[in-house]
Parts: sequence; structure tokens; C-alpha cells
Amino acid sequence: MRRGLKRVSATANRRAVSRSENWRSRHRLRPIDRFAEFLEQRGPEVGWNGVVLQRELAGLGFSGSYQQVQRFLKPYRAQRKWSELATMRFETEPGEQAQVDYGQLALTRAFRAILPNVRKPRD
Repeated sequence: MRRGLKRVSATANRRAVSRSENWRSRHRLRPIDRFAEFLEQRGPEVGWNGVVLQRELAGLGFSGSYQQVQRFLKPYRAQRKWSELATMRFETEPGEQAQVDYGQLALTRAFRAILPNVRKPRD
């Protein structure tokens, strides 16, 4: 057998054993995972600021680097960004504002203006 592979049985496929060992090594808990609950609670309070969170984690016993904190925060920051864009909405009285669209297809130009009080109601 190749060096580094565990002996599971005489019929075990070397490739399958190697894959299972690689899977285990990729899915280990990171040191920062112990502080995930703290980060999820404190993160929004400080605007997902990595420097502030890393300093507070160091006070709680985290010995990892700033880069580890940044990698942990990346999905939360992306989620915050898209949720802010998706929920931006405002209401106006009829006749106050209009929606204007302008486009060009081949040699044809299109201009469309819709007043808010004539829009179709949504289901």
C-alpha cells in the first residue's frame, strides 16, 4: 500500500481511502469556529469591522490572525450588502414621481414613463 494511507480492509479502494482522509482534513473545525456565536452577535453591532472584532476576540483568548477573522466575516458582509440593496424601498403619493426607462435596440430607441398612480397592482 502507498505510504500515508490507512489500512481499512483488503478490498478497500486506495483512491476511496485517500478521498475520505482528504475530506476529513478539509472539514476540521477552525480555531475561530469556537467564537462563531460571539461574532454573529457582535458583528452587526460594530458593522462587521474586522479590526474591532479581532481585538475583542484576542481578549477572549483567540490567538488567530486578522486574516482568519476576515475570512470568517466575508459571507456575512456579502449578505449584509445584498440585503441592504434588496430592501431599499420608498413610497410616494400619486403624481409626485414617475419611473422613466430609456433603451435602444438596434436602430430603434424607446422611451417609457410610468406614473405611480397608474401602475398595475401586484398580486
